[in-house]
Amino acid sequence: MTGSLVIVHDGSYMSKVSKTACSAAFMILCTNTNNRAKGVVAESSKEADNYRGEILGGLLVQLILRAATQRRHSPYSPVQIDCDNMGVVKHGNAPTRKLKAKQPQADILRCLKQQISHNPLQIEYCWVPSHQDDNKEWGELTLRERMNVIVDKLAKLGLIAGIADDEYADCIYPHEQIRVTLKGDKVTGSLKKAFSDHWSHEEAKSLFHKKRLVSKYEFELVYWDGVEAAGRSFPKKFRDFVTKQVSKFCGTNRQLSRIDSTIDNVCPSCGKRDESSKHITRCEDRGRRAMLEYSVDDLVQWMAATNISTHLQQMISTYLMSQSKRTMISCVQTTSPLLHALATVQDRLG
Repeated sequence: MTGSLVIVHDGSYMSKVSKTACSAAFMILCTNTNNRAKGVVAESSKEADNYRGEILGGLLVQLILRAATQRRHSPYSPVQIDCDNMGVVKHGNAPTRKLKAKQPQADILRCLKQQISHNPLQIEYCWVPSHQDDNKEWGELTLRERMNVIVDKLAKLGLIAGIADDEYADCIYPHEQIRVTLKGDKVTGSLKKAFSDHWSHEEAKSLFHKKRLVSKYEFELVYWDGVEAAGRSFPKKFRDFVTKQVSKFCGTNRQLSRIDSTIDNVCPSCGKRDESSKHITRCEDRGRRAMLEYSVDDLVQWMAATNISTHLQQMISTYLMSQSKRTMISCVQTTSPLLHALATVQDRLG
């Protein structure tokens, strides 16, 4: 009521530790009494990133201000809130502006803007530079810069604690006016994108079943998000190769003979007729076997360098070198229930 509040919030995200967790921390200080409140929360979400953490910090502050102003109807002084994320600052200063159709983190942004609009306070968001303690002595920092340093460290500690204990707040926010779920999961970003992704997933399941690529009963056994993420990390030429290999239209003699009648559809290595894309990894010619062994050995060395279980290394190596003559479950040489489950699923998929 006297305008003595100083409020700063910050978010944290560590993709190398967890790609599905973010956190937020805040600090509220009364310059008249030197009383202060600090808080932190970690959240688990498929859409977790640093931006979501920053917005989450803003929402925490707004909920506290809402609770603090429920029983009084006296005029309130304007409140300044400091944040080191310019996107949050712009949204915070324009709470009635509509969100774009493809707006990232739309669910929590919608809640933040709603709270700012409904709270009986005039809110002004200001940008504060982050990590100023890297460039200045503590005594040279302004009050808001010091508070930003404190909440930044608090958010990081809260994130690490949340990941270590596997304890998170859910994505169901107080006073949320609209909440959309697809197959039990809350939509946190663009509704248009979510609906499109859901539709394409169901269409792919139907198409793969019709083409006998993957049965609709086995479709959900594939970690499609992982497939997509891995694909994005590959060079474009390699992605082209994978696409051609999986679609069975790579440059084998089966396909080349359809283009050029002078090309005979036989394997140039073993002489077997109908050199398909599948035959490339199943050819028993000594040279082709040597190349396969070279590739598998390279994969095993990578797994060893990244501390992959020796039982998993052995299972994969044996399975690949068997050239589809053995099931993966027959290649497991341990009682590990995880490896048995993995092998069983792989054999179901084929």
